[in-house]
Amino acid sequence: LVDDSKTDRLLYSKILKNITPEYNIEIASNGKEALEKIMSAPPALVITDHLMPEMNGYELTMEIKKLDLKGKPQVIILSGDIDRSISADYHNLGIKYVFNKPVNLINFKTAVEKSLKKVLTG
Repeated sequence: LVDDSKTDRLLYSKILKNITPEYNIEIASNGKEALEKIMSAPPALVITDHLMPEMNGYELTMEIKKLDLKGKPQVIILSGDIDRSISADYHNLGIKYVFNKPVNLINFKTAVEKSLKKVLTG
């Protein structure tokens, strides 16, 4: 879970623990910190904010795509400032789920479950 807002990290980590109690949730406050964690221990899923200091969600997603990882993590974007153009940019990178905050919890839960299922089934 990557977000520069401490409040959002807390909120969404609680939501994720309810959705996926069998998974550990790693937290990063920006894309650069997240990328280091991803390279050392690739996760099944990356949920990232779009606008962050040092490395934003789009840059992080591009860096993840470049990594030589056996199983690339799925990526979900959560942000308070996504417009159609930014959303289209993410879709062009192959990102299926782009949400504006506050997120619809039913849609978010479905996205998390489908993303994790895709990782498990290949």
